[in-house]
Amino acid sequence: MSSVTQSEDLMVPKKVVHFVSVDKQNYYLENLFDYCDRSKLEFLIIAFTEENTQFLTRMKERGIKCYAMGSISHLRIPYTLLSTIKLIREIKPDVIHTHLFNPTMIGVIVGKLLGIPVYVTRHHSDAVHKISSIWKRRLYLTIEACINSAAKLIIAPARGVYNILIINEKVKPEKIEIIPYGQRPERFANIKSETIERIRNEFQIGNKLMIICVSRLYKMKGHTYLLQALAKINQDLPFKLILVGDGDFRPYIEKEAERLNLTDEISFAGWREDVLDIIASADLIVHPSLEDALSSALIESLMLGKPIVATDISGAGDTLCDGTFGVLVKPADAEALKTGIETVINDLPAAIEKAKKGREWILDYMDAERVAKEHERIYFLTDNL
Repeated sequence: MSSVTQSEDLMVPKKVVHFVSVDKQNYYLENLFDYCDRSKLEFLIIAFTEENTQFLTRMKERGIKCYAMGSISHLRIPYTLLSTIKLIREIKPDVIHTHLFNPTMIGVIVGKLLGIPVYVTRHHSDAVHKISSIWKRRLYLTIEACINSAAKLIIAPARGVYNILIINEKVKPEKIEIIPYGQRPERFANIKSETIERIRNEFQIGNKLMIICVSRLYKMKGHTYLLQALAKINQDLPFKLILVGDGDFRPYIEKEAERLNLTDEISFAGWREDVLDIIASADLIVHPSLEDALSSALIESLMLGKPIVATDISGAGDTLCDGTFGVLVKPADAEALKTGIETVINDLPAAIEKAKKGREWILDYMDAERVAKEHERIYFLTDNL
């Protein structure tokens, strides 16, 4: 979206250091590093985690230099900041690219002090605007405003995030690029029919409709609205809801399930390494979240050709192409969720066909190679921003 020109000085690889706090496998970053031209770009990682994480192991296997700074805590922020400044002075990167709140906060301070441009990928949507405590909300919005001001460029993974930045946070449009998370088909290609049979047997599905919801168990993920919607569904339709994920909201969900007489219809799967196998085993995916930037669960569900009902928030419209490849419903509305679920159930073959077409859309719009080329382009933007 930016009108600036690209640098012609491509002979020496540009050094880009990513500030992260992830410890598990991360397909977004793996695809980015795998598909970017490493003769033009040298990637490094500063991780605010411990040393021996799955993420750092996989990065080192790719020949990427990694530095583990330990977890960020309030008491360690001054030490972490000083250590990072010292390290960045040694590395001498051309660009700092940050991800998630704490690494971004550290990154913009370091970049400002050392005169290094900072690119921020905005992985959340409007969560800060919905903080219930007015003082906490003001504090975080102030920090967010400082980050937006200090960043040379902000990468929005979805139009919804772009709109929040423009409308709610008054960021200039020329400072934002919309680039989704890159996807490639190989990750979804090896799920076998025996695996699906095993998963359905594990959760004792039988002839029931298998409904999957993949997300952290957190109040803003909308689980209570999903339960209320399912309680209104035709009682002649047997179903099993599998909640994949964990979190401190689980006791509230269990209490709501008991109140609605749905305890026997719900299984809590916790966090699973085989989440793609579980999604592939489903008859229907429901995503009732009240906030998301760009849901990986929706992307993965569409890549596996699964019918989807999702709340119309932020990146859901991008993934489902404004409802072309799934059903979008009003957020925080149990009746709307019920109607959406019944729409899919009443014509599952049509919903499956829409999802299959959605897979083709994802492979085009979120193609990993195209996404990597977009990152290459912005890394070589001149200083005219």
